[in-house]
Amino acid sequence: MRRELTTAFAAMATLITLAFLVPLGLSARLQGRDRALDEGRSVVAQLVPLAAAGRQDEVARLVDGVNAAGHQQVTVVIGGQVIGEPAPDSARLAQAVDGATSSSGEAPGGVELVTAVAGVNGASAVRVLVTDDELSRGLAASWAALALTGVVLVGLSVAIADRIAQRVVGPARRLADAAQRLGQGELEVTVEPSGPPELVDTAAAFNRLTGQVQGMLVAEREMVGELAHRLRTPLTRLRIDLDRVTDDDLATDLHTGVDALRDEIDDLIAQARRTADPPRPLDVNRVVADRYEFWRALAADEERQCQLLLGGVPVDPAEPGARWRAVTVAVEPEALAAGLDVLLENVFAHTERGVAFQLSVAADPDGGCVIAVDDAGPGFDPSMMAAGRSGGGSTGLGLAIVGRLARSTGGSMAVETSPLGGARVVCRLGTGAGRRAAPV
Repeated sequence: MRRELTTAFAAMATLITLAFLVPLGLSARLQGRDRALDEGRSVVAQLVPLAAAGRQDEVARLVDGVNAAGHQQVTVVIGGQVIGEPAPDSARLAQAVDGATSSSGEAPGGVELVTAVAGVNGASAVRVLVTDDELSRGLAASWAALALTGVVLVGLSVAIADRIAQRVVGPARRLADAAQRLGQGELEVTVEPSGPPELVDTAAAFNRLTGQVQGMLVAEREMVGELAHRLRTPLTRLRIDLDRVTDDDLATDLHTGVDALRDEIDDLIAQARRTADPPRPLDVNRVVADRYEFWRALAADEERQCQLLLGGVPVDPAEPGARWRAVTVAVEPEALAAGLDVLLENVFAHTERGVAFQLSVAADPDGGCVIAVDDAGPGFDPSMMAAGRSGGGSTGLGLAIVGRLARSTGGSMAVETSPLGGARVVCRLGTGAGRRAAPV
């Protein structure tokens, strides 16, 4: 578009320049011709009185001087004597001598001015031939000056047009690039309003649009996160209540249905939380403390003892002024919260009422951190979990979610025997900063 605008301006400037310079060139040509003819008439005016008085010596000196300059060819006939350049082929000169008739007009080599003179020596005549070179003297320089002026004017017009086109095309191109990036998922893209007022208004509207889209997505993700937390607690209670069902076949079917519902909820949450932006550094302990407080309320209902260890030190997040040292890892807070919910939910779903558990976080010497969930229950067979099964009939205890979370940071997950006597799930979060968090 910039090239098209510049070309259009250049064509318009060229036409306008030609419209002015061509008439100026023609006018310069006419002025040069009139100047040369006026100089020829001036020579005629000087020679006529001298020829009429018969002053041949003065006429000869003047004619020789003019002819020596080379601008005109002068011929004077006085009493049959020819002074200056011979002009035997000039019919106008012969007519002036014979018939005392003055005339002027085009002649071979230029324009001749012939004046008949009645003098003391009888019929005389003065002929001045203004040469073609004299008629066109200075014309080439005038055309060259006009052409140079035209080139300069067109060049300036093109430069100004390019600046104007750039002022229009540059903001339009940046706006188009921003729109394309927005379409590719870069929701934080904005443009600097610049250019004509219309483009400034459009850029401002685009920035407002991206802000609204970001706000809508943030609200949606918050709503999904809240939905996840609200649904997991009643699902966990339902799975606990299913243990009271005495019909084994019915209990198995109900467990399978509840697990399938949980998996569907996890998939929906994963779709809503999926983002193309790299995760930012996050204080893992803060998210862990928040999820611990959430599940501690359910633990109190089931008379379960629980403990939170941050850096090996017991911490009660509910106490005023509770402090802990931050452990920073590049991970999405929603993904981390969902993984913690899976680990803690398994404790409630696969251990008896009143079984204690412990949640701990420790900094990894190699970077990242180690999150562990221990319980005092009977534990479970790691080989069954690896095969995607569990003793409770679930599809892998949801630990695949935790495994994807760990791998997304360059870490790993392991199932061990807990010092409390039951199961221990260890999730190592690495330092793979900038990697996209896996779906949860």
